[in-house]
Amino acid sequence: MNTHWPIEYNSSRFMENTESIDAKQGQTLSIDILWPDAQRLSQWQASPPSDLNESAIVLRVNYGPSTSSGFCAYLTADIPKETLQGLIEKECQILKIAHHGSKTGTNEEILNEVRPRLAIIQVGKNSYGHPTKEVLDLLRSKAVKILRNDTNGIIEIKSDGRTFGAKSAR
Repeated sequence: MNTHWPIEYNSSRFMENTESIDAKQGQTLSIDILWPDAQRLSQWQASPPSDLNESAIVLRVNYGPSTSSGFCAYLTADIPKETLQGLIEKECQILKIAHHGSKTGTNEEILNEVRPRLAIIQVGKNSYGHPTKEVLDLLRSKAVKILRNDTNGIIEIKSDGRTFGAKSAR
């Protein structure tokens, strides 16, 4: 069961510490908490997960004429792909690739379900080899555009609720 927070606002500026979200009358913005659910949180109080990546928060941002249509993005943190597979409920234009592009965060099944047009990989200089060649090759094989913080710098997404644009700056 997902937690759904419809957010209504009258201001054209929303959220602190961000440049802005331009509100459009008649648009809906929702942030769905896909993971963890209440049952899992209760279990973890008694016995925390052995791998902290399992407790990563997974969100889906929906923006548009309704929460079932329009723009959406999955924000996946470091969640393992086995958990993420069970959370995908609909296609979204953007997929933040889990775990810095490691092979433990993304697979073909996830990409087939999400069908993203853009993959964002939050990664910096590291000794782990992230993102992996395997994940990059998989994204390229699906014709998914890739933006990475280590090569593209700051990534900004703007949407009118139907389409989106992405830009980056170092």
